[in-house]
Amino acid sequence: MKALGLIIALFCLSSVFTQSPDMVVEIFRHGIRSPEAHEFDPSWEKIGYGELTNAGIRQQYVLGAALKELYPNLLLPYSPAKIFVQSTQENRTIMSALSQLYGVYYQEGPNLGDGYPAEVAVPPYNSDEVKKILNDLTGVDAAIPDHYFPLPVHSILKKGDNLLQSYLNCPNADKFYFSQKNDTKVQQTYAKLAETIKNLEKLGLNIHNVDDLDDLGDTIIADSANHVPLPGGLDPTTQDYKDVVFWALWYEIYPTLNMPLQRQLFSGPLMNNVLNLFQQKRNGTTDLSFSFYAAKESLLASLLSAFGIMTPECLLENWEAQKAQKPIPHPQCNYPMYASNLIFEYFNTAAPYVVFKYNGNVMKICDGKDSCTLDEFTAKIQQITGGYDLAKFQQWCGTAPQVTKESGAPEKGSSDVILIVIAVALAVVLVGLHIRNKKAKEAVYTSPALYRDLEVV
Repeated sequence: MKALGLIIALFCLSSVFTQSPDMVVEIFRHGIRSPEAHEFDPSWEKIGYGELTNAGIRQQYVLGAALKELYPNLLLPYSPAKIFVQSTQENRTIMSALSQLYGVYYQEGPNLGDGYPAEVAVPPYNSDEVKKILNDLTGVDAAIPDHYFPLPVHSILKKGDNLLQSYLNCPNADKFYFSQKNDTKVQQTYAKLAETIKNLEKLGLNIHNVDDLDDLGDTIIADSANHVPLPGGLDPTTQDYKDVVFWALWYEIYPTLNMPLQRQLFSGPLMNNVLNLFQQKRNGTTDLSFSFYAAKESLLASLLSAFGIMTPECLLENWEAQKAQKPIPHPQCNYPMYASNLIFEYFNTAAPYVVFKYNGNVMKICDGKDSCTLDEFTAKIQQITGGYDLAKFQQWCGTAPQVTKESGAPEKGSSDVILIVIAVALAVVLVGLHIRNKKAKEAVYTSPALYRDLEVV
């Protein structure tokens, strides 16, 4: 009996750890790209600056293939009602989304179908090339060779993309960014790199200001990831290299996320959207099972900073400790490098709960626990976002849609004016129609272009 009880207990315990979520939201950064600046490495000109590279494509494919293994019940088979993909408008994020989806749906694409006549699925384009391609497809049942699965990736203009690029769509918060872009903290931190800047100049890398150092940092990070020579022959094992990388990462987010209000604003729309998805799943009002959001590091940094996992403060403290050869005080404070992802798993059990992972590692955001009840998660989102859902975000930022103010009862005499205006407008319309009809009747006898002259207004 004891043995039977132990077996039952182990089975129950294993079922808890192997239970699959009912919904997943993934927010991921694009893969390895080329540098965004050209000052320190013009060799990328032919490929383009800020573009996804072959290495970045591979990163996203591997990530997608891993997700397929982790969440097969949510991802397969594909259903447009269950899978949603959205990307920012940059080439590198859209291509990253497509690469990751290819990893998920590799060889999962559809066949034409039993008995479907292949000669029907042909474009009405008369050319020898089409005939040759059709000949090569003889006997191929897949709609696209190798069962490639073309999936929809939604994207909207940067202006108005409040979910994935909220940090670019809040005019009232721009003052915070510009006031912190070269404030005392920036100047003090930049001053600590004076010796590093002198060493860089010896390599022919001239740094004149904070932006130059930022551009160099972006370039060496991208070049290192693409495994190409670094500007000036900079050695990636040196402290100078580490200093420049630190600056590029820290300065990327400090002006944007230094203030608690900034973190609330820029995490608010998306995190409240995630919360709404989970609540809809709980209420049974959505069939959605997996949402992919392809973005840039600024969005991931906004969310991580809001949760207190990765902030400008902890990045600075970690760098100072590393430079002083002391233990790193914040081991979890890691910048979202290429192909980093955040995953929110929702378990729709009797007592629903949420698990939050950063690059596959569970983040204990609710009192040190591995998961949050849905109520705890709701409270956490309200706390870290300050309640800045999409509507409140737009209102604070000054981008809320303009709503015509409803008037009360018309003032005395205003109804008479309105009636007069309407009467005059109606009279003008009637006169115009009379003249038009008269011309139209004349056209029947005088013009061969009868139907052109009688077009409906």
